[in-house]
Amino acid sequence: MIAHTNDFLEHENMAAASGGLIFINGLGAVLGPVITGWMMGTSLGPAGFYLFTGLLFVAMILYAVYRATVGATVEDTGSYVPMGPTATSVAMEIAQEYAIESDLEDEETALKLT
Repeated sequence: MIAHTNDFLEHENMAAASGGLIFINGLGAVLGPVITGWMMGTSLGPAGFYLFTGLLFVAMILYAVYRATVGATVEDTGSYVPMGPTATSVAMEIAQEYAIESDLEDEETALKLT
C-alpha cells in the first residue's frame, strides 16, 4: 500500500504518507485483537473470530474493486534500475545517476515530439 500510495504523491509528501500508513497499521494491530476478542466474548463465541476476519476481507475486496474501477492511473513513471540486496554504495550511486540520465533523456524525447 505504501508503494501504491507513493505512486500518486509528490516526492516531498512521501515520508509523511508512509508515516501515516504505518500509523494506521499500528492502529489495526492494536484494535484488531481487541475487536476480535470482544466479538468472541459475546454470544458469537469462536465464530466471532471468523466473522470479523471475513468482514475485513470483504472490506478489502470492495476497496480493491473500487480502486480498480474508479482510481486514477499513473501517467508518468520513472526509470527502474534493479539492485541486489548486497549492492555497495558506489553501485547505488551509479544506478541513481543512470536513472536520472534516463529520465532526462525521456523528457528530451517527449519535448521533441511535441
